[in-house]
Amino acid sequence: MLFIVSPLACAGVIFFLLKINPADIDHDAARGLNNEYNLTEADGSAPLPNEESAATPFGKEKPKSPLGNASFNFSSDSMIKHEDGAESPLTLLKDTTLLTFIIIVFLFHMSNGTVLPLVMQTLAIGDGGAGILLAGLCIILAQFFMVGSAKVCGDYSGVWGRKTIFLIGLFSVPVRCLILFILSGIKNAQGEASLFLQIVILSTQVLDGVGAGVFGTMYILVTSDISAGTGRFSLTLGMTTAAMSIGGTVSGYLGQALAQDLGYQKAFAILGFMACIPSFSYLFFMPETLNNSNKSRQEMSVIAEESQTGNEEKRTIV
Repeated sequence: MLFIVSPLACAGVIFFLLKINPADIDHDAARGLNNEYNLTEADGSAPLPNEESAATPFGKEKPKSPLGNASFNFSSDSMIKHEDGAESPLTLLKDTTLLTFIIIVFLFHMSNGTVLPLVMQTLAIGDGGAGILLAGLCIILAQFFMVGSAKVCGDYSGVWGRKTIFLIGLFSVPVRCLILFILSGIKNAQGEASLFLQIVILSTQVLDGVGAGVFGTMYILVTSDISAGTGRFSLTLGMTTAAMSIGGTVSGYLGQALAQDLGYQKAFAILGFMACIPSFSYLFFMPETLNNSNKSRQEMSVIAEESQTGNEEKRTIV
């Protein structure tokens, strides 16, 4: 079934991509590049668009290669920028907020990625039929609440701020692990889990859906906020996504090793303590990033005004 659904999904994606008019794409906005300082002439008037610039999304000069006006300048000097105003890739590595966020993303997935498999194994052990059914329901229940939490993030992230909502998703993992630790202890004491206890364990997947929905939505928004004005949104998103993938891979091995050597109850306890590290790190070390893009625009406006004032003073002196 997977080999049938995947090609159909890819065909649908290609179909709708071909429906997009290339002229409707703002490449500067897509890559997080603010060009306010290039939107005025020396006398302060807005430049008139011409047919050539309107026909090419890369600006007045047509791309010299199939890659467009790609930048291969990896200088770490923050004063050196690409011809279109984008920062050097190595300049991003000087951003302490970005580096902190990458570490938090890695630690979060290292602690959270293996919790779902452990829950499924806990439900399946000792009751093959009902256990396997409940293990399948783990994914369905989590996906249902993930969609709802992602909708809330999209509606209110601009009102409540990124940090408040992100902290809800991060702290959902320690709370979930604490509940699973208690329920695992009850199951071990009973010897054989009742159907009611299995349903209670299954209900902890509500928190998994909330955490996944919040993180999946907010980490892209925070990445966009951090990279605002740099012109390197795709590169920044690639680094955060790589940290997420590596953390999830490490989590799979770590969780299974803990469960095998120490048991499921202690595994949940250790993973819960590990999940507290990225949660409190985000609370104390990450700023609110919602206004980053606005600040970047204000800084660009100030630069444009200073440039215009300097040009007027030169004219007066002459």
